[in-house]
Amino acid sequence: MAFTTKISIGPLSTVTDYVVLRFYTAENPGVQVAITTLPPPHANSVLVSQLLDEDVSHICKIYYSVDGIVLGSLKHEFEFQPVNQTIEVEEPLELHVVDTVTNEFEILAGQDEYNNVSLAGKQFFIEQRVTGTLRDDEWDAIITGGFKLLTPKLFDVEDTYFIHFIPVIRQDSFPSPGQLLNDVRIVDADETLDDTYHKKICVAAFATTIGTTTFPPLSTLPNIKMKFVTHGGSQRYWKLQFNAGDTANFFGTAKNVIYLGKGEELELLIKAGICYVTGYSGDAKYTGQRIWGDKLELNTLLRDGSQYNQADYPRLVEWINTLPVGQVVSYATWNTSTVVDGKTIYPNKGKFAIDGVATFKVPNDLNRFIRSLKYTDATVDTERESQGPGGYQIDGVGNFSADVGMPKGYGYTGSPNTARFGNGFNNPQTINIPGLLFNTGKNETRGENTGLLPLLII
Repeated sequence: MAFTTKISIGPLSTVTDYVVLRFYTAENPGVQVAITTLPPPHANSVLVSQLLDEDVSHICKIYYSVDGIVLGSLKHEFEFQPVNQTIEVEEPLELHVVDTVTNEFEILAGQDEYNNVSLAGKQFFIEQRVTGTLRDDEWDAIITGGFKLLTPKLFDVEDTYFIHFIPVIRQDSFPSPGQLLNDVRIVDADETLDDTYHKKICVAAFATTIGTTTFPPLSTLPNIKMKFVTHGGSQRYWKLQFNAGDTANFFGTAKNVIYLGKGEELELLIKAGICYVTGYSGDAKYTGQRIWGDKLELNTLLRDGSQYNQADYPRLVEWINTLPVGQVVSYATWNTSTVVDGKTIYPNKGKFAIDGVATFKVPNDLNRFIRSLKYTDATVDTERESQGPGGYQIDGVGNFSADVGMPKGYGYTGSPNTARFGNGFNNPQTINIPGLLFNTGKNETRGENTGLLPLLII
């Protein structure tokens, strides 16, 4: 993989020569791997972008050249590691010692200090014309900007000094996953996270239902990035357990433990003792949602009323425990039946059930239609046998009216509201009309439908 290193050079507006940048690897400094030639005229500051391979230290040498081919003297040389970064290279500052100072590039003879606030915070070394680079015991930097000659050295008239700036490397942004995650770490046993995880794509390969990686205190970790992947292994969850008091914000909640289901990916950045989630792909935010499917998918269970061990489904149980009162019932309530319109029903089997800390039951939505609730608050829907999400409503047929044709009799008498017919003159007979029954052979009223499996994301 290659990265773009940007090199900022300036000031160059007064340079009339070509500027040539040559790149070499530190392992083989005699073989050039890249070159950039900048023809004049130059802007005051020039930004050069160079694509270089990762994990190999490089050396950059900067020359001036009259024609861009024949190189002049070496102006700068520095070593760096390619990542997405900007290297700021500042041209040397030439200072002349004079009797009378007229500008910032002149030094007063007989003094031992040169003050210039623009030099504050910069790293540099001093060269004196003819004499060469000053030793550390011959000068010292001034915090407010500039440098001071150490006793007994003073500035002599007509001397010339050069301030050579040390290149400043600024990382443009924290590298993306592929830029630092350059190796794979297989994790197949419960263990404490160590430096073999650092800068790695950590791949789960547990044989157990739940695999656990325990983090040491975040304050003890360096600034690192790691990625955790669960496409392999037999585990249902990978448990990432932080140390007591440490958390990471995961979908808006400070988590002391994060569970990764099957086929999920999580990227973490540890910086200054704080853990940041910088990337995630998976089903965590959909935990507990009821969906439909053609087959049992990854990270799902059937909504068939089955009972499971809480220890085997910690992410789902954690979600269940966040539900409002009434949406989770006891086993006794879940199994309670009642008779409505002559039919035995279980009004709470559409809800989650938990008894103690050992087991739980998922809703039983087999052979059920799903309908939007009439009320989204605590208002009681009197047409339902149980309230809220997972509540039950028995089947029913709405009221209807119809015209019924009446047979004609002989010699009708009676009030307008009585269906009476005579079998002779003024000999009325009452006609009983029983309720109409259309026997279709079906035991319910329903529309056309397509059957799917009721699933629950875990």
